[in-house]
Amino acid sequence: YKSMIKLLREPRDFYTEINQTEVGLTLDGINNSLVPPSVRKRSDYVLGLNTVWYSDKGVDLAVCPLKCLECQVMPFGSTVYTQLSDHFSLEVVLSFDGQGDMSTSKQPPN
Repeated sequence: YKSMIKLLREPRDFYTEINQTEVGLTLDGINNSLVPPSVRKRSDYVLGLNTVWYSDKGVDLAVCPLKCLECQVMPFGSTVYTQLSDHFSLEVVLSFDGQGDMSTSKQPPN
């Protein structure tokens, strides 16, 4: 996770932005019979980039920010024994108004 965050230049993690006190387990052996009970971790992420890095051009491009309205863990089944997958997904509701400040945007060289 730390390597991914560093490579993506410190993106926003929408789940932790909305659910600050919850872990957001997407591999959960207690609530999913397809996973060993000892496995309990988060392995799925929805990230919002603050900039886009063009490494071959050597520049950062600013992006119009997204606002995360909701983010929750979604099981693929109604009970611990009816799961369709070994991990749960993240459901995200995002808002984009196109009004972000792009004045600091750096365009890649031609």
